[in-house]
Amino acid sequence: MVSVLLQIGQFDVSIDYFIAHGKYDIFKINEVLFEYDQPLLGGELMDYVHEIDTLIQKVSLAIGNPISRDTYEIVDRGLPHIPPTRLPAGKMAIYMFLHGDEFLKIGKANQRSIARFCSQHYGLNAPSTLAKSLLSDSGMSDPNIDPSNIKDWIKSNCRRIDIIINADLGVFTLELIEGVMHYKYEPKYEGFASQR
Repeated sequence: MVSVLLQIGQFDVSIDYFIAHGKYDIFKINEVLFEYDQPLLGGELMDYVHEIDTLIQKVSLAIGNPISRDTYEIVDRGLPHIPPTRLPAGKMAIYMFLHGDEFLKIGKANQRSIARFCSQHYGLNAPSTLAKSLLSDSGMSDPNIDPSNIKDWIKSNCRRIDIIINADLGVFTLELIEGVMHYKYEPKYEGFASQR
């Protein structure tokens, strides 16, 4: 019945179907809406969260080792965003920074690299940070960006999405998800320009 309702384009009726049947999982609802080319719940902010979740599910299923949705959480910190202050115990993460619709930086962190996850990309004191990449980018369109305001500029102008993953899934799961995100979104400041 769901497919029939969606095929005729009755978005409201299809949502009513989920509500009437006590199905409130926004990811499941968006999965069906997406499949039938209907607008997704949550607007633009939800689009990436749903897309990322779908990528994790489809790729892990395709290789025969599905990653259960209850073993990770996708956190859209929004725009502007507040950086995380910690990586919860027993977790590892993928972090992603976007400016507009362009992915700038995608990386991974675990319990041994919490500073990388929480703070290093906002400053100039570590190698290969988002802040350094932005400041060295001659094509950056904002002439007011400089070392004194880079941290605040990133928080105010870049959206951040994190995937928090149970650490017991292991490093290969972390690397798989990071690789899929790199492949899909081709972050501007990852890898060497000569390798692209």
